[in-house]
Amino acid sequence: LEIVEIDVAPPRKGEVLIRVTHTGVCHTDAYTLEGSDPEGVFPVVLGHEGAGIVEKIGTKVTSLAVGDHVVLSFVSCRQCARCTSDSPAYCENFVPLNILGVRADGSHTAKSQDTGISAHFFGQSSFATYALTSESNTIKVDKDLPIELLGPLGCGIQTGAGSVIKAMACEEGSSLVIFGGGSVGLSALLGAMVQKCSTIILVEPMESRRQLALSLGATHVIDPSTEDTEAAIRDISEAGVNYGFDTTGISTVIETAIKILAPRGQLGLVGTVNPESPLPSFDACLDQNDRKLGRNLVAAKKLKKIVEFCFVGALNKHKGVDKILEALKCLDTKDIKYIFHFVGDGPQRIDFEKTAKLLRLEIIFHGFLAKDAISNIYSRCDFIILPSKSEGFPKVIGEAMNFGCIPIVSDVSCISQYIQDGINGFLIKPITSKEILKKINLALNLTYSERLKIKKYNFELADKFTYNYYNHRIIDEIFEINK
Repeated sequence: LEIVEIDVAPPRKGEVLIRVTHTGVCHTDAYTLEGSDPEGVFPVVLGHEGAGIVEKIGTKVTSLAVGDHVVLSFVSCRQCARCTSDSPAYCENFVPLNILGVRADGSHTAKSQDTGISAHFFGQSSFATYALTSESNTIKVDKDLPIELLGPLGCGIQTGAGSVIKAMACEEGSSLVIFGGGSVGLSALLGAMVQKCSTIILVEPMESRRQLALSLGATHVIDPSTEDTEAAIRDISEAGVNYGFDTTGISTVIETAIKILAPRGQLGLVGTVNPESPLPSFDACLDQNDRKLGRNLVAAKKLKKIVEFCFVGALNKHKGVDKILEALKCLDTKDIKYIFHFVGDGPQRIDFEKTAKLLRLEIIFHGFLAKDAISNIYSRCDFIILPSKSEGFPKVIGEAMNFGCIPIVSDVSCISQYIQDGINGFLIKPITSKEILKKINLALNLTYSERLKIKKYNFELADKFTYNYYNHRIIDEIFEINK
């Protein structure tokens, strides 16, 4: 950044010249400054959370007068379908009006040494003594209000609070998780207070922000640097939350935000995602290649001298990892060799690894793995074990069954709709180390023919976890297109 002298153009028809007294600094300014915005133009006068005093007005301006105190926001065309349906933030001309640094007709609003420069950023460019704005994005405020505090109303505060109050319209009594406790996240918190949300959770690594959030009305705060975020949220709301709101733009955070939503939950995204770290993609379905590989594996798996188990998920107590390790302490290893694979990660992984080292078993902690690598684990294993306290959708169980793993899983959520205890798997109820050990031993006592029968049945059942099956149900049963 440099401080230089520029010439700001006088206001035209419908324009206003503002003497900027205060301005906020938004992450979008930094994002554009560092060159991350592919539509950014340089040199540029940034700033889009300005507040100040009207210095001069152009013709046809009727709602403002010289001397008025004002807050500046983004500009919209007021003519497109989005603008005329009361959604100016989604204006079809948003980029040319706010990002390209010139008026709609291509003319410059500021010059440096007689050369036009990129200004008019978000219809204002408030990192300057004077800003040329439009009447439509210049909002008059009472003069007795503290103007030095009002600038962020133009972007950060309206983004956070507006998302919760208007875009998501969180209902009274609903639950909300906010990821990121900066100005946008804390504004979302205040919006949640207005909406009377009963559970307001802030996920934020900075202690000072977490404490501020509690003082503003957050019911819970989570430190993601020391806690397993997903498990901590599930401890607060076992079935998940009604709304999630991400201000970080971090792919792994967004992935967690998706996972903790309750059925029919909604997620609001306002953070700018790094193009090199795109939004997470979730392949919730087995594809036809998976089905082909699984069919061959189910037929080929034999009884082995080495029995292998796998666990796939977050490594935390909520998922029952501690209960598995406790059960393994009493597992009879006299005549059979066992290998246990733990796929996933979490803040408690180090503690679990220490416990595992005390056991006379081969226990491998793989960390996070890509889909193909997880499929290879399934292919090796005889059983999948998942004693979780809650599960929204048993995706990994369906995947494991496709590759010939017999499930030993907790009886929560909709799992019992797919797994019948002692018929095509084993249900852990109650979720204790003693019960887990009991189910493991029952599974080990299955004969080869019993195992093969279960695997073949479960392979067919896994078809309900394929894209084709989902698509068929959506088309035929929900939209009734083929009826």
